Amino acid sequence: MADPTADVLAFDPGSIRCGWAAFTGGVCTESGTWSVPETWGVDVRLGLLQEWVRCLVRDRKPAAVAVEAGYVRFAKAALVVGEARGIIAATAYMVKADVYRVEPSRAKKAVTNNGRASKAQVLAAVRKLVGREVGGEDEADAVACGFACLAVLRAEEIRAVEEARA
Repeated sequence: MADPTADVLAFDPGSIRCGWAAFTGGVCTESGTWSVPETWGVDVRLGLLQEWVRCLVRDRKPAAVAVEAGYVRFAKAALVVGEARGIIAATAYMVKADVYRVEPSRAKKAVTNNGRASKAQVLAAVRKLVGREVGGEDEADAVACGFACLAVLRAEEIRAVEEARA
């Protein structure tokens, strides 16, 4: 179980665009979107994603990594997004970070208090929470995923304290 004040990296996975957010002490300190041309082959995109995630994880040394476990409409896209999720989770495991899979409804609820919020509502809420401009939906989804992960970490900490008292 990671400490809720520990460093957390959060991702909205994809092989063309991957939103990410870094949290320290419960605050989103940095976020962005990694992207490559859609015309590049899937294997090239996934290889570059793995290298980028490895560098990000190596440099930031997170205690926890949150990965959005989103719904994808088309089977082929779902397979590639699943591979991207696997790359992120495996890379996090290599540095002994706890991995949290966050459902999109939980991420939306963490920032808007509505698990069915629209992309526009999530983007507006994230901009307000971080106090700066956010690059787009992928970045906003990663930030929301990070806030949802922090809520889970806080709940785990509370549960551990209560169990210790019992």
